[in-house]
Amino acid sequence: MSYKIFRLILALTLLLGGLIWVKHRYFEPDFSIKIHFKDSSIQAPYQFIADTSLYPFSSYEGKMAASSNFFSEKFISYFPSVLGDWVGKDIEHQYADIKLFRLYHHQKTNDDLWLMMVYGAHESQFHSAEVCYMSDGWDVAVRDIKKVMTDQGTFPIRYMIAQKGNNMHLVAYWYLWGNPRRRIQEGTLLFRISIELRDQEERGQKALIDFMTRLMNVVMEEEKPIVPALVQTIPQKTTLPPVQVTSSFSRAKEKALNWILNQKVPNTIVPFPEMDRRYFLLSYELNSKNPKTQNDKSYPYIYSRAAIYDNALGVIAFTQAHRYTEAENVMDAFERVVGEDGSLWFSYNTHNEWPSESDHSEATLRTGASSWGGYAITYYLRQKLLEDPSFTHTKSFKRYESLARKILDRLLQEQIVDEKDPRFGFITGGQGRHELVFDEKSRKVIEKFKDEKITWASIEHNLDAYFLLKNMEILTHDPRYKKAKDLLKEALLSKAWNEKEGQFNRGVRKEEIDSAMALDCASWGILFLLSIGEKEKARQAMNAMERYFIQDPIRGVWGYRPYYAGFIYDEMSINKLFYPHWPQKSWSDIPMVWSEGSLGVAMAYLKMGEKEKAKSILEEISKMQMPSGGFQYATQEIPFQFSPSPSMAGTAWFAMVALALENETLLKLFWD
Repeated sequence: MSYKIFRLILALTLLLGGLIWVKHRYFEPDFSIKIHFKDSSIQAPYQFIADTSLYPFSSYEGKMAASSNFFSEKFISYFPSVLGDWVGKDIEHQYADIKLFRLYHHQKTNDDLWLMMVYGAHESQFHSAEVCYMSDGWDVAVRDIKKVMTDQGTFPIRYMIAQKGNNMHLVAYWYLWGNPRRRIQEGTLLFRISIELRDQEERGQKALIDFMTRLMNVVMEEEKPIVPALVQTIPQKTTLPPVQVTSSFSRAKEKALNWILNQKVPNTIVPFPEMDRRYFLLSYELNSKNPKTQNDKSYPYIYSRAAIYDNALGVIAFTQAHRYTEAENVMDAFERVVGEDGSLWFSYNTHNEWPSESDHSEATLRTGASSWGGYAITYYLRQKLLEDPSFTHTKSFKRYESLARKILDRLLQEQIVDEKDPRFGFITGGQGRHELVFDEKSRKVIEKFKDEKITWASIEHNLDAYFLLKNMEILTHDPRYKKAKDLLKEALLSKAWNEKEGQFNRGVRKEEIDSAMALDCASWGILFLLSIGEKEKARQAMNAMERYFIQDPIRGVWGYRPYYAGFIYDEMSINKLFYPHWPQKSWSDIPMVWSEGSLGVAMAYLKMGEKEKAKSILEEISKMQMPSGGFQYATQEIPFQFSPSPSMAGTAWFAMVALALENETLLKLFWD
């Protein structure tokens, strides 16, 4: 009986979480505040995380843009007593946590407004306005959450009407943090605004809008005592060229982007994610009710998994689509989970804390995944700078640039600098690996974890790292990044290029060259070769790509596979276990189309100027889009390697290629 009750409670909890998510996702509140900065053509210099809940976060969490640093030591001390027609007078009180308590009077409308600011580093220093008012004998007649919509972001406020006898107050309050980690101990700020209602509620709302507008526009100079001032005009921003082509893939692209957005937690799958994992994008859409694939059968273990590579692709796709808030949400998640040393685990559960500093059993680090995470951040920064060069002066730019630098500096610790080493110039693979072995007890193939350093240098990973280094050189002008980039470039050309095959090898070991031929080392290799001016080699690689072409007769889809030769599983003993009647089965024997890899080929053709070829690939791979909007990762399942489940990788790559096809500037900016 207790088990049934537990299941009922769990089901009701998930239903409630789903309803909350649906309400937030699809329904706007019936009241909102629109604030416009004095100069809306520039980026506000400060952005803060805002929410109506102190802990945990709510589904309404957003960002509050401002012209002043609300967390500056001088902000509260020198906050102006005159804001436009509002003239303030401090109210004496005995509470140490209340840093500012002031009554403002509007000289024209005669409205009265109480502003309270509470700053603290411990949960006990805060309580909600409802608690304060009700303990003083007020009744809370209305309690809601409203969105404050500005031209530079959206954030929530708790909105309420309190009444005591003939007195009525309109009250708005919200919490602020200086960074996405939202750690109370690092400093939290509570704003509370109370307005006396003398007649209509609309009049109080108008006063609230006016005061908040002035609050967000006041400039507070940190080096000297502050005087109120309005934002000064900065040179007008430039914009990216408008979309040049409305492609026939626009509908599929929009469905793909919406699918990616729906993978963001909290959602119906993970309604209550771990605090620091919020806004990660789930890597797969899995079927727990009718499992057909290994992925689906593993639902209880991986349903909440968010891979760094997949999330990096999401950042790029959102940025290219000018959905900057969504891109920033994911980058903020990167910032929350990145290690003190700059390391990122390959993937993260979102429903619990694995992996973390205290529990990372069987977790892996991969150079490629971290490189993509850093690259996505730098791509966002470069596109924003194209639109608004003054963005480089904002706190947001400096924070994201610092995050990318932290990730890259960790990667560079793995670059081989010993000239006698055959891997000289390359960055090695990471830490930890899963090896397929036959388990005698279960009589099945299982993954066995080995916690060891990956000394192999993956060429795919190093191509990823090259473009992160290049972007960071552009953004920071740091000579260290130029030196590391040039070293890596030389290593790729002199040690990884296979002239006979016309493409890059798969990797380099200390003992030998890993000469397996992988699709990404041809397609992504083209982007690298074009970037450094090696057009002839790029054309050779383009010809080599076609060896991976395949048609799946069952699905009626053609595209590209990850390898064109070699065993399905590298080890013959494992290959034999999966294919006992065909122990030498190779990639040439499997007509599997891989969406992610095929779309990488499309991007390569697009970069080579072969637009029609790129379009034909997009058209064909669009057959792999599911009704939900997600793209199948592959047309067939290969256990432990490929799954037909809708995936973030395939879906984001489709959106990226379609967007690049529509806008020449985006095409040039990506892996340029």
